[in-house]
Amino acid sequence: MAETDPTETPEGGTIDGLNPARLEAANTAVEKLADAYPALAMLNLQEIRATFALGRSGDSKEIKEALHRFAHNLIGQGALFRYPLISEIAQSMYGHLREHDRSRDLRCVTIEAYFDAIEEVFDRKLVGDCGPEGDAILTRLEALAA
Repeated sequence: MAETDPTETPEGGTIDGLNPARLEAANTAVEKLADAYPALAMLNLQEIRATFALGRSGDSKEIKEALHRFAHNLIGQGALFRYPLISEIAQSMYGHLREHDRSRDLRCVTIEAYFDAIEEVFDRKLVGDCGPEGDAILTRLEALAA
């Protein structure tokens, strides 16, 4: 009788339900998305900048909702696509927006600083642990948002 792997199912998957071939295919797809992520994120940044510029004279509730969605999306995307600094910046932005939910106006300079920091990370290709460079960006944002 042939020896079988006790963690393997008759269908070729593992006990935890993951098929190694499918897992590899999924990882390959995520890698392709990770390569495209900076360009896609920069398009989203351009869109939110335009929305923010238009929203300054429009409905502040609508612009705040768009900013919340933008920051929330970046929190998860940054970590998934090798840009943990983007996640940290987005988390800071999201927290700042929540703190100012009830205020009538958002400080344009602060929101623009978050946009600039996101753009800087992608322009400089600051992936992974960014060390002192990332710390400097976050410190600059903390000082401005205070």
